[in-house]
Amino acid sequence: MTCALEVRCSIQLSYTGVSDYFTKARTALARRFADLAFKPTWTVRPGDGPFPEPQPVALLAGGRSSRFGSDKARVHVGGVPLLRRNHALLTSAFTHVAIVGPRADAYADLGLVCTPDDTPHRGPMAGVIAALEQRLATRGPGPVAICACDTLLSAQAVDQIQHMAAALADSVSAAAVAGHDGHRWQPLFAAYSTHALPSLHAALSAGRASLTRWLDDPAHAVVRHHLVRAPATFNTPEELAQIQD
Repeated sequence: MTCALEVRCSIQLSYTGVSDYFTKARTALARRFADLAFKPTWTVRPGDGPFPEPQPVALLAGGRSSRFGSDKARVHVGGVPLLRRNHALLTSAFTHVAIVGPRADAYADLGLVCTPDDTPHRGPMAGVIAALEQRLATRGPGPVAICACDTLLSAQAVDQIQHMAAALADSVSAAAVAGHDGHRWQPLFAAYSTHALPSLHAALSAGRASLTRWLDDPAHAVVRHHLVRAPATFNTPEELAQIQD
């Protein structure tokens, strides 16, 4: 999105020092607004602005990791368990980082506390529901950014998911803002609203647990966030090795 900022001032001051002060302040303000401008990958709607309220994010860590052979959240990337690495990256950008897992103490040895998933091993949709219910109970209605624990996050990826959460917070009707790489949805690189809870519960209860199909359903107001490149994820040790090469 192209962001233009024009500041026009006509101040006549006889005192040179005060005039210089206002000139410098005006220049600093313009630069600050330029730094906070939205990125070109935003889906732009009326009301978008450069001062989004920070929103919470949830890392989903309740999967079985059956294809990997061990818990992917514990695999070391750069000498650090992946879950702890991603948690640290998100903590630098979000007001609250939750971890949705099978038990509250599932990753206590990593110094991390989980939000228990009441329906463990029922897929990512159940994890999204648990994250949204925690948001509703502790902070009230609003969005939650969602990220899978097996995503190799980068600063750019964190910035994108932060923008998705802010865009959803600014919308009065959207149920989700989800990443899309031009071919398919990235349902675990997205933000969901607590307003989506009834339809998510209904889908899960009816056995329609696919988040991709839920996002595709025209009955749900979903905003597409274009991704130039989707964040890297992995299911097998070989895939992880390829990503890290």
